[in-house]
Order: sequence, then structure tokens, then C-alpha cells
Amino acid sequence: MSQDTTQQQTNPYIPWLIATAFVVFQFFLQNSSSLMNEYWAKDFHLSNIQVSNLSAAFFYTYVLMQVPVGVLYDRFNTKKILFIAAILLAIGCILLALSPNYAIAVIARFLMGTGASFGYIGMLKVVLDNFKANKFTLILGIGETISMICITLGIIALGFFLKTNSWRTSMFICGIFAILLAIAIKTYLRDKPQQPNIVPLIDIMLQIKSLILNKQVILCSIYGFFAFSIFNAFTSLWGVSFLTNTYHYAPELAASMVSIVFMGVGVGAPMLGFLSKIYGNHLKIMLISAIGLTIVNFFIIIIPGLNELMMFSMLFLSGLFCSGYLQAFTIVKDSVDPKLSGTALAFANMVLMAGAPIFQIFVATLLQSNIFNLSTADNYRFSLAIIPLGTLLCIALCYYIKEPQKHVIKTEFNI
Repeated sequence: MSQDTTQQQTNPYIPWLIATAFVVFQFFLQNSSSLMNEYWAKDFHLSNIQVSNLSAAFFYTYVLMQVPVGVLYDRFNTKKILFIAAILLAIGCILLALSPNYAIAVIARFLMGTGASFGYIGMLKVVLDNFKANKFTLILGIGETISMICITLGIIALGFFLKTNSWRTSMFICGIFAILLAIAIKTYLRDKPQQPNIVPLIDIMLQIKSLILNKQVILCSIYGFFAFSIFNAFTSLWGVSFLTNTYHYAPELAASMVSIVFMGVGVGAPMLGFLSKIYGNHLKIMLISAIGLTIVNFFIIIIPGLNELMMFSMLFLSGLFCSGYLQAFTIVKDSVDPKLSGTALAFANMVLMAGAPIFQIFVATLLQSNIFNLSTADNYRFSLAIIPLGTLLCIALCYYIKEPQKHVIKTEFNI
């Protein structure tokens, strides 16, 4: 047995912490757009739709890469993949910091999205490779807690940093951090010894087809698509603008409020993971989460006149209930052949993150068109109403998803 294998078996937390750090950075980059969108609009002279497209450029490549990422992780070691991904992130961040125009900025966001696309699935694979199956949801929840606490602090810090510094400086610092992360991956991440498993393209396509025909995978992915909309539409881009235009909060206060959603996920992820481990039922937790998420999102988006304490509370609860999407990921994992777990989780994550470009462009189009000639505040409420409407659909989806037995393989889409 090699020294690397022994180290990984005796201390599984080292690769997990490194992979979690990658995810923290990825989520930070995803959600920093909400603080930078007004600066981008001024620097590059952009409309709302162009700002949304610049933000969404990150997610175009992120989403398109998810299934290829899953296939790669199912066949190759994690270390080299994450190292290359971190280098791509560094190049993208530094290029964005130096971008002279809108076109170069979009290319930089493409590169950032490509690098970031390897982060979350890499972390999931590290958990699968280093911990027992019955600890998957709990360890994943703890990782979410660490991530969300760090992101909360990072977004708040970025809000204050941008008061006295350029957004370009912040992106250059992010590029330096990505280089340091790549060095840490190269130095400390350890893989289980394995031979690359190269399979014919037709076999890969058949495996993807089996996922598309899997009712559990599809319905859980759609659940995640709508449940995660508070992130994809609100915290990632339009949350700060919504709060400054409907409640006239200062940008720093609005950024703090938006960041509290992450804290809610940080509390909810391990709590729901612990409850699912005790009761052995992920589906009921998903249903309760969807109901709670619909109620609090309705208050946040539709109901006017919330005071600051109530808004902080609602946003925290929104993050807490949103963490139910992790239960959907667990059902996906348990509904496919273990050999396809990486590809299945990547597919679910692809559908979930597709909500970012879709929701962001959709909201921007409604905001810019203002088809009902509403006031600015009402226009924001109308445009973001897709969030509570989507989580209402999540409630209905829970009645068509089944609680799976561990490692039961289902490939027929039978409703």
C-alpha cells in the first residue's frame, strides 16, 4: 500500500477541506455579481440585459460542463482535475480584472465558469471516496455550513471593500487566491490509486440516456432547479438591487441581508442532514422545506413593508429551507448505480445551476420591459415573483418522487 493511500485512509479530512475551500471560492465568485453589477454597468456602459448576460456568462459554461465533469470524475483522479480547474479560475479572475471591454469580460466569465464547474462535483466525489455511505448527507451538510459561513463573511467584506476599492482590484485578489488554491491542491490533495477508465463515447451516451430516463433523477433535478432559485436569481445578481430599490437600503446593508441567506443554508444543511440520518426519510424533509421556502419567499418578494429585523429573519429562513435541495441530491445518488454516481450528481447539479442564466436573463427582461408600467419597487416584485411560484411547484413535485432504497437502480421513466 502506497504512502498516499495510507494518508488518505487515516486522514480523510485533508482532501475534503481542500475541496471544500474550492467550493467556498466558487460560490463566492458566483454570488459576487450582485455587488458588482452596478459597477459593471457603469464601466462598460451596459443595459440590464447586458449586465445579466455578463453575470450569466459564468453559468453558461458552468452548466454545459456539468455532465462532462461528472464523466471525468467517474474515470480519472480528482487531484489533476481540480488543479487544472483552479488554474482556469485564476486566469479568468485576472483576465476579468484587466478586461478593457465588455467582450473580454464575457470571455473571462466563461473561463471562470469553466474552472468553477469542477468544484462542487469534485467535493462530492471526495466525500464519496473518503467517507462511509451513511455519512454522505451529514458530511455534505457540514461542508455546506463551512462554505456558507465563509461566503457570508466574504460577501459582507466585499461590500465594504468595494466602498473604497475598485471591483477590478477585488478580482485580481481573487486570481491570486486561485493560484494559492492550485498550489494547495497540487501539494496536499491525495487520490486513491486507480487506472484511467477510458470507455467508448457510445457507452457514455448510453449512461447519460439512462439518467435522462430515470424518473427520480429528473424530478429531483427539477426540484433543485426551483428550490435553488433564491440563489440563482436573488443572491447571485438581483438581491442587492431589489433591496435598494424596494426598501432603499444602503448597498452595504443590502449586501449583509443577501449574505444572511448563506448563513441560513449553513445552519439548515447539517440540521436537515442530521434529521434525515435519524429518520431515514429524505422526501419528507424535502416537502417540509418546499412548503417553508414558498411561504418565506412570498413574504420576501411580494409583501411590502417588512422591517429590517423581519427581512433578515425571512432571508435567513429562506436559506435554511433552501438547503433541502441537498436531500434531493442524496435521493439522486441512491437512485442510480454507484458507478454512475458522479455523472448523476453532475447531471442534477447541471439542471440546478441552469436556473442561474435562465432566471437572471428572465428577470432582467421583465425589469427592462416593465410591461405593466409599474413603479420601480412593484416592477422588481413582479419580476422576481418567479421565485415563490417556482418553490410552489417544488411542493407538487414531492408527491411524484419516491424514497429510494440504497443503490437501487431505476432506469425507466414510469409515472
